[in-house]
Amino acid sequence: MKLDDGILVMLECIPYDGLMQRHQHLAHELSKYMQVVYVEETPSRIRRFFEGRLLDPALGAHKLGLKKISENLYIYKAPPYHPRATGYRRSIELTGKRIAQNLKPHLPKGKKIITWLFSPSGLGSIGQYNEVFSVFDCFDLFGEFPGEERFRDEIREAMFETAGKVSLVIATNEGLENLLLKYNKNIVVIQNGCDPEHFISREKRGRPKKPAIDMESLAGPVIGYMGDIAPWMELDYLLAAAKAHPDWSIVLLGTWKRDKPAHGDFRNVFAPGSVPYNELPYYASRFDVGTIPFEINDLTRVVNPLKLYEYFALGIPVVATRLPEVVKQRELAYIAGDSDEFVAKIEEALDEAGDSPARSKRVQIAKENSWETRGEIIKELFSVSLRNI
Repeated sequence: MKLDDGILVMLECIPYDGLMQRHQHLAHELSKYMQVVYVEETPSRIRRFFEGRLLDPALGAHKLGLKKISENLYIYKAPPYHPRATGYRRSIELTGKRIAQNLKPHLPKGKKIITWLFSPSGLGSIGQYNEVFSVFDCFDLFGEFPGEERFRDEIREAMFETAGKVSLVIATNEGLENLLLKYNKNIVVIQNGCDPEHFISREKRGRPKKPAIDMESLAGPVIGYMGDIAPWMELDYLLAAAKAHPDWSIVLLGTWKRDKPAHGDFRNVFAPGSVPYNELPYYASRFDVGTIPFEINDLTRVVNPLKLYEYFALGIPVVATRLPEVVKQRELAYIAGDSDEFVAKIEEALDEAGDSPARSKRVQIAKENSWETRGEIIKELFSVSLRNI
């Protein structure tokens, strides 16, 4: 089987127009080689009810079929998920069947189907498409996210079962690989990456028509963070930096996902929310230091942060907590164990010379870990695996 004889159905996907993550980047890269259908998840009607969005058009968007994004890439908005209140296992099984029943009539005829699962919730989709090959792309320790406590054991069991039932498991680091190896021997490590040219391009760094922050007007060095302001983020480390150095500007680019803002008393902390990916280089290119202030717990120990490569593409120093995947780059990153050390490491990073060899080394690592390179690796894996199908 050749790649263009098949169609890749990517399930359990975050919104394509949302925060750019592994999902969208891989869909874009793999669409260079074959048709890709990117299936966006849709929360249940019960969840929409509690959010006050029961009339959300997204609840019926699955009836519209496929939406073409580019030559080989299509988006399909999944029907609403079956509520988890009935039980996690029942929810994913009924949801998997519902999505398949609604999606299959829209898929091109005569194409062999490959399924790509981004989470254990895709377990209910296995076998629903008569797929000739299936992939579980495991990039997190599922069951450890805030809000998953109630179903933690069931989610973890589904993760292992999914790994055991697919043709190929992809893990983003050795920790996840070791965890899943006993369930499937056909497993490879493919880490996250970045689009280095997106951040290097001078054109991309141009000022947006309506910038969320006027970066040129900020005082002093700019200490930046980009990504969701999530519960597992050590926000206090950045607030400690803001307090110790009122002459610094702390910029947090991302959707606020914590209980409440805690930066209102700081005039030098700016949190405008998420900014469009195509505008991100304008803001990030003004960072003097990029930060990754994550808590160290079971979830973050297996995180392979995209933002590390994106900061590297800019060449800027990175200050992070002791995340195993960042510690591997300790010659090019500044590692801190607590808030005091985090502030001290930012001070040290700001002293790094503008012509330091470390800056060009970071850019080179970003280029070596591009999403394009990741796509080429997966293409070769598919070519070998599908040869006899």
